[in-house]
Amino acid sequence: MVENDLSSLIESRCDAILQKNKNYTELQEELANAHSSNDIDTFSEISYRMQFIAVTTAYKLAVKDLHSIIYE
Repeated sequence: MVENDLSSLIESRCDAILQKNKNYTELQEELANAHSSNDIDTFSEISYRMQFIAVTTAYKLAVKDLHSIIYE
């Protein structure tokens, strides 16, 4: 139960942080443009970059939360 709560918390915080990240929001716009112009190569590259930003953001949040749980 606690694991699901922590996972949901990290996910919602990650989404909020990503929407404030200028690089990420600019990539969202580029991704939409690549999709509408059917540019598969650009779409793939931008998708990869967005996934990397999202995963590293979630990882940082998870480590921070786990650290606070363990050491508090």
